[in-house]
Amino acid sequence: MVLNKKAQAKLIIVILSSIFLSIYGKQPTQIGIKPAIAQFVEPARIASIIYERFPELPTENQYIRVETGEVDTDSTFISRLLSYHLYVKSRPPNFRLDWKLTIADYLDAHEYIYENQYPGYNTLQTNPLAGDRAIIENMTREERDRLINNLVSIFNPNATNNNFTPPITTEPTPQPTYTPPPRRVPTLPNPGAADLLKP
Repeated sequence: MVLNKKAQAKLIIVILSSIFLSIYGKQPTQIGIKPAIAQFVEPARIASIIYERFPELPTENQYIRVETGEVDTDSTFISRLLSYHLYVKSRPPNFRLDWKLTIADYLDAHEYIYENQYPGYNTLQTNPLAGDRAIIENMTREERDRLINNLVSIFNPNATNNNFTPPITTEPTPQPTYTPPPRRVPTLPNPGAADLLKP
């Protein structure tokens, strides 16, 4: 059966559409991430797990709610960190790199954090961003890594190196020494060498 050009064009569109839908028709997911994972995360519940593991972490939950005028004890440093990571930046929660990017945001080393988007800016009388930044700035690198590893282990229990702690060495690592190559002293041309360049 021979199709005219119009019928051929329609057939091609139908075939391409079906191929496109078979490939992209499903919700795209990142590696190992369920598309709606952020919808099921309760920052306050995850924060309580982190505070059980890190009782020395400041809760920073002394801020007063705009609506009631009472202290909002559920708005903690960790719950706001989680909300910023998941809902403001839409970063997946089960990869160390994404958490490192979030920590870098707090340290002004990656993306700028807008005060009018930070969790609690419109529900608390005082924006908690400055206090939360101070907590992260005062943490050591090892403490930040420990926090990140525990956050990843909560969201991705099958991840490897969840309890990784970088080794602490007391002796400095020896630095390789650079030895420059011996200098070549240029030699002067022999008398009459320029004559060799003549045609």
